[in-house]
Amino acid sequence: KGFDAFSYLSHRPTYPTWIYDRVLDFHFSATPRSAVNRSLAIDLGCGPGISTLPLLPHFDNVLGLDPSPGMISTALRPQPSWDHVPPQLRPSSSPLQRPLANLDYRVSNAEELHRILPPRSVDLVISAQAVHWFDHPRLWSSLSRVVSPGGTVAFWGYADFFLPQFPHLKPLITRFAQGDDTAPPLQTEEDPTQFVSLGSYWEQPGRSILVQGLSSVPLPSQVGRGSDASVWDESNAYRRMHSLLDLLPEDRLPSWPRPASTVDQDTELMQRFMTWDQLDSYLRTWSSYQAYLLSRPNPSPSSVDPIKSFLQRLKDEMVHSSLRAAAATQGGHRPDPDRVCQQVESQPILIRWPLSLIMIKKNLVAR
Repeated sequence: KGFDAFSYLSHRPTYPTWIYDRVLDFHFSATPRSAVNRSLAIDLGCGPGISTLPLLPHFDNVLGLDPSPGMISTALRPQPSWDHVPPQLRPSSSPLQRPLANLDYRVSNAEELHRILPPRSVDLVISAQAVHWFDHPRLWSSLSRVVSPGGTVAFWGYADFFLPQFPHLKPLITRFAQGDDTAPPLQTEEDPTQFVSLGSYWEQPGRSILVQGLSSVPLPSQVGRGSDASVWDESNAYRRMHSLLDLLPEDRLPSWPRPASTVDQDTELMQRFMTWDQLDSYLRTWSSYQAYLLSRPNPSPSSVDPIKSFLQRLKDEMVHSSLRAAAATQGGHRPDPDRVCQQVESQPILIRWPLSLIMIKKNLVAR
């Protein structure tokens, strides 16, 4: 209720083209190529359509599914025009000069695909930033029925961001995003060193699955009976971490899947430049922040906004780091703190998100 799709899309990161290029290359890599169809693609947990629209140039039909009627009611559609769709989400024309797909949305759980679609009718299934909520045994059972031979399933997700230009500040961001709220809350504006951690306000276990790089999301053979694992080509399945460039080794979790190749890491990034106001707006879209607000329906006048206090701390640390770096390059000469502070406040911040990608194909011929 009250969900603003345009505002959400304005402040949330969009998915870069390389993700879809990888998924489509994986999907159309079958031999013979003609054995792979492009009739129907499905986006599970599509939300307002942020991950759905890029599929339109590549398939005849695209269907977005989400269990929330509110999400479906606000999902982006190109009719009667694209004027209401943010420019970064408007798909370019198909490289094959195909018309854009017929687009539809429907309220449905991902685990109920087999109840609304015929067997072997789906060519591509994607799920962006949603697979951590699914019942995986039931999901694979349903996918085994509806995905066509040679069809592809692709999941991806991202969690906490980092600052490539200030990678040493990742622990501070992690404390804010994942902390257990043991840090004393900020009580006064005169004490900017403390802030409230939002970690205890995330819904679990979904958030932990994201933070761990989707490493606990099973392949069909790992969910037991009912998944019909024999119909899937797990030997060529893909599970890698992307967008790790400039993330310090100590901030890469041991549970994460292996990184993509070094060449890919230099180019396949999920990132966005943000102003401080835009970063503030992005953090306010976090469900943990919304849960924090719900837990305090009547805040006292002296309470301080956790987003504001965290960003002030982050800004202060960036200023201190910039001052130290400037002094080191100027032979120990102390730079002007006011000028450095102004630069930090006025320049856009590069935000980057580590991203996990999983892909698997259904066998062309049953084994």
